[in-house]
Amino acid sequence: MNRNSFMQQYLYYALIFVLSLVMLCILPMVGSEVGLEWDVPDTPAGWAVFILTNTCSAFFNVMLFHFFTCQGKANILSNEKYLAANALLEKNKIRHVAKPRSPGKFYA
Repeated sequence: MNRNSFMQQYLYYALIFVLSLVMLCILPMVGSEVGLEWDVPDTPAGWAVFILTNTCSAFFNVMLFHFFTCQGKANILSNEKYLAANALLEKNKIRHVAKPRSPGKFYA
């Protein structure tokens, strides 16, 4: 196994690890308060930090889902059964069969 294929195989695992680390260790420290009560921001800067941290958290969650999906594709890309099933689904798409959906529709 050469270096390039090794990096391609484990790239998404590394991205998932880094994003998880950021979500668990860095984002909670931004704008944190001591105590467990719900603290609604009362300044424009507080609202900016609140919105930014929650938006980043949501974005990172979506990216984690995307990277898990990409890693799954990378793991099964050369599997014979996957290629046969994908060909069957693509053939069904042409005949306008409603279920099962083609991979293109699933990821759209």
